[in-house]
Amino acid sequence: WLRRWWALTAPTAMLGPSDSAQPDKVPPRSARDWSFDAGAFVIAAAVGAVMLSVTGDFTANPMTSGQLAIDAAFGALCCLSLWWRRRWPFGVALACVLLGAFSTSGSVAGLFALSSLAVHRHVRPALLIAALFVPSAVVCSIWLGRTNTWSVMLPTMATAAAAIAWGLFIRARRQLLSTLRDRAQRAEADQV
Repeated sequence: WLRRWWALTAPTAMLGPSDSAQPDKVPPRSARDWSFDAGAFVIAAAVGAVMLSVTGDFTANPMTSGQLAIDAAFGALCCLSLWWRRRWPFGVALACVLLGAFSTSGSVAGLFALSSLAVHRHVRPALLIAALFVPSAVVCSIWLGRTNTWSVMLPTMATAAAAIAWGLFIRARRQLLSTLRDRAQRAEADQV
């Protein structure tokens, strides 16, 4: 079981059908990858900051200064971890879920990490992390002193399912494009 768990956390790459000879080779980031990763970081940080300001100023039960500091620090760690989500998708998603138990500002980064996990791995690890999102949200709700912790379960399950669905869509699209590219190359080689 330890080998299987390590295989979930080890570096990975999205491989095309012709790349099966080198399964652990991680390709370097392209300019498009860098720009997308920078955009994901900026969006996660900006939306996380907005969520933190809304949650911190919640009039019924405002956050203490210690809770604000912990939330901001854990949210920043979640956002920074997005830079490694292509190389270690399971580890980053797991870290975001665990840190998300004490951070509302890291929830968007956690959803990006979950979506990336669905892109780069099989669906089972993504479902495991999605299942951990619910208890993490309940713990966060209790930590913030909210009285109705059950109200966070349905939205959390819905957003986690949407993140997985988006990741699986991207994965299927990439695999289709890779297959079509390989077929076109083979057809071109057969004509010569």
